[in-house]
Formats: sequence, structure tokens, C-alpha cells
Amino acid sequence: MNHPGIAEYLTALRDELARAAPHVLARQAAALAGLDAILRGKNPEPRHKPGDHVTRDIRAFITARLDEDEQIARAALLGTHGAWDCYTDNLGNLHVEYAVTGPSVAPLGDARWPGAHDRGRHIARHDPARALRDVAAKRKILERHRPRPTAGAACRGCGLDAHEEPAATDVARCPVLLALAEVYADHPDYLAEWATPPAAGDQTGRKCPDWCGCHDDTTETDR
Repeated sequence: MNHPGIAEYLTALRDELARAAPHVLARQAAALAGLDAILRGKNPEPRHKPGDHVTRDIRAFITARLDEDEQIARAALLGTHGAWDCYTDNLGNLHVEYAVTGPSVAPLGDARWPGAHDRGRHIARHDPARALRDVAAKRKILERHRPRPTAGAACRGCGLDAHEEPAATDVARCPVLLALAEVYADHPDYLAEWATPPAAGDQTGRKCPDWCGCHDDTTETDR
């Protein structure tokens, strides 16, 4: 590491967390692992490595990506400081720091640079605390959109159509899951077939329920 002052601070923080390890929460243990990775000069290893195995199960794919998002966010917490803020110091330098008393996350240089403050606000807005809330919310969606116990591969979360039949007969083509997976379209395990929207009326030719709207042919001017 090229900044001994930062290394000394991180080492001290890591040691403090280690001493408290029997009494800290799981998220602090994850932060400790993240600090060790930083001090070794490399990023934390995700639990699911890209390319280890390519699954065709879209729910498993999304689950793996959310697990990675959570692990990386927890490693960035550095203790309990998960909320970040953006500010400009008296010298005109832009920083992103912990909203609760804590160290600076990243000095971003001269605040007068074009777009510098906007970039700082973007980084602060997507802090680890928000990332963890995002993961939790998506897991709730994922839990709802799963196979129906009594209807084979049909999606439970998509409900029934006007004929009291599953609106999505195959959870692998659930439009909600396809949308969640699309966030990770740049991941090597993302399948091209997931980028293709399901055919209108699902695989059976039945019309989607009125609340769906995934194949609404009306234009903006019609609404």
C-alpha cells in the first residue's frame, strides 16, 4: 500500500474490531474480513466467483448476485459507518465521508472540477447502507416470485390471469425476475436469453392480467 498513514489507520481499526470480535455483530465480522483484504492489497473475494458455474436458474443467478452485493457492502462498512455524505472543505477539496463521525471515504480532488460534486453526491447516495437496503428489498421480491407449490414451474408472485390460470407459467420467464436480473447484464454468467422479454400472453397465448402492463401496446399519448 502506498499510503502508510492509511495503512496504519486501517490496521488499528482492524485490531480494534478483532479485540471486540466476540461481542460484535455479523456485519462487523464481515467488515473485519474486508479490512484484511484491503491491507493485503486486494478486493474481498465474493462468495460466488464469476465463471465458477453458469446456472440457467434465474433465481439462483439473482440470489448469487445479491449475496455478492451484500458482502461487498458489508466489507465497505468499516465498523458501523454505513451512511456516507459529500462535502467541500475550506480548501475547496471535495470529500465523501461517513455521515456519522468517522474517517473520509474518498478525497475526490478539487471541487471546482466540472462534475466533481455531482460524482461525489452519486457516490455518497449509493453508500453501503443504501446498498444493503436495496439487497433486502430485492430479496423480498425474489421470495415472492418463486415457483407455485401446486403449479409446477408457474410463478407464484405473478398471480393468476382472467381464466384463473397462472399468469406466468414458467418462473424462468417471469418479467419481474427478468427485470431484476437485467441489473447484472454485464456479469459473465448472465444469459442472453434473459434479455429477451417473454412473448405476449406468456407461453400459452393467454393474455396477461390487467395489472401486468408488460405488453401494453398503448403509446404515451394514449395514456
